[in-house]
Amino acid sequence: MNKWTLESTQSFPWPEFPSKPNEDKDTHYIGEMVRTSYNQLRNDVLKGSISLEEIITGEVYKKHEGSLLTSMDMLNRNVNSSLDGQVFTEWYPDTLPNMVQRISREMHTEFATRASVLELPACLKVKPHWYDNLFADGCHGLNVPSSLVDDIRSHIESDIKDLVENKREWPGVGYDNEFRYTRESHSHLYDALDKLFFDMEVIHAVETYMDNEMILDGVTLHVCKEDDKHWNMTMADKPPTPFENLHFDPKNGMMKCIFYLDDVKLDDGPFSYVLGSNSWAMEPFQNVVAKGVSVSNYMENGWNRAVFAELPKSMQYCANIGAFMRGDEDIYEQKYFNGSNLMVFDPGGLHRGGIAKNGGMRTNLQIMFRLGHRNQTLGFI
Repeated sequence: MNKWTLESTQSFPWPEFPSKPNEDKDTHYIGEMVRTSYNQLRNDVLKGSISLEEIITGEVYKKHEGSLLTSMDMLNRNVNSSLDGQVFTEWYPDTLPNMVQRISREMHTEFATRASVLELPACLKVKPHWYDNLFADGCHGLNVPSSLVDDIRSHIESDIKDLVENKREWPGVGYDNEFRYTRESHSHLYDALDKLFFDMEVIHAVETYMDNEMILDGVTLHVCKEDDKHWNMTMADKPPTPFENLHFDPKNGMMKCIFYLDDVKLDDGPFSYVLGSNSWAMEPFQNVVAKGVSVSNYMENGWNRAVFAELPKSMQYCANIGAFMRGDEDIYEQKYFNGSNLMVFDPGGLHRGGIAKNGGMRTNLQIMFRLGHRNQTLGFI
């Protein structure tokens, strides 16, 4: 049982997104061209007729006579033409090409991820006793002994103090208060985490789940505070919804952990997950489009929402769904993890965290495992 054999338990319940009341024939036609081209390439990848090397080098797009690239270029020009003459024409040029480019990138990454799963050696690890919970729910909470938490903290204590005591101006991306660590810059931290994740069988679990070798390849220290802004990027000019920042990640070939470095109560912004949402059925085309849109158009004002609304109806999706929900959708019930201190999860399921209130604060590491081979991460992710 792994990610690629998950059986869908229900259809993904999309909320309502900003849209135009009608769609002209050209826009609809171009949207169908993009979806058809994407699905054809994806099916060829799944059949094994397109190699990982062909995808990474871009040869696949020449092999298919550029149909996907051509249709995406037509999409860009069509939306640009629809927006031309509106009052904000001097503002949207950055949003539109970035959005189309990011959707294209997500398609490319999806092709590469699926090809790598077919080509790279399958995982031979023995799964831990709690693996079935991770597989069924998409997330599982563990408890790291306090002595080991202290050991990890010892490598970055000065950075924690800096983020706790000082307020940074949010740069508009990432977290308000964060430090990012690489294996090269903080090898001792990575070594300590490698040992911890081996001893607690976390690496066994993520490799079994992805059916492939996984490499620890991303560690971010995050101190969540009540006045943070990062969680309200999407639809920022509207009042936050009860599900604000509930999302699935715009990343492929990846597993994640949230590792609390201090005690976390409900006011501290605990991590939450919609259990079982990792297996909700979603059309692959919707998935890649939603991921691309979510990191390129936050729809934080009327101008950006107008750009989004000009996309074909078949491409009006966003992975940050919480900003568009009314608040009465009981299907999105979340489990809050404030009784565990290490959460292992599939970021393709719905989750959120880091929204502190009533003076609360949370210190944690966000940890990423990426598809790898021979101790090297695959550069396309």
